[in-house]
Amino acid sequence: MHTAAPQARSLPVHEHPTLNRMATARRLQLVAETDFQPFLFGWRNRSGESHYSSNLLTLVDLLGRVGHTEEWAWVTTWPVDDPAAIAQACGRVDRGFVVEVGWRWTTSQIVRLGAAHFPRVNVATPRWARWSSLDELHGLGEAATIMGDWLIDREIGQGFESRAPDPYASR
Repeated sequence: MHTAAPQARSLPVHEHPTLNRMATARRLQLVAETDFQPFLFGWRNRSGESHYSSNLLTLVDLLGRVGHTEEWAWVTTWPVDDPAAIAQACGRVDRGFVVEVGWRWTTSQIVRLGAAHFPRVNVATPRWARWSSLDELHGLGEAATIMGDWLIDREIGQGFESRAPDPYASR
């Protein structure tokens, strides 16, 4: 027994709704591709070689490496469009990170509001302040957020203040 195919009105190709949606989506994609400028930031560790990334999740990965080897004693980052604005960190995931942000040659540590300078703890990383107060150490997510905010907006989040690095700390 033969059944007839359902009768449907065929639309001209240029009026087909699926093709119209695809064409509109493609036009929007082209506009988005030409208007979008990706955010890029540079980074380097103690090796001194500069690298670049467009994904801020890379920052979390970089911080996870800090403090485990001599090469990863610290990490410095900067936005490609403003290389004088740096955010850097030393420490380790299990102890916490000291985060400094600011303009090249004049960085300041980020601390909590009302931070005390004692008791000090040893963050034990070469070429950085070896001692810091407990309330200046940040967890991985908090350190990445502080650095990301600086890289994107040149701001630090509410609840934090900056201070000059400890002049008595061993460097």
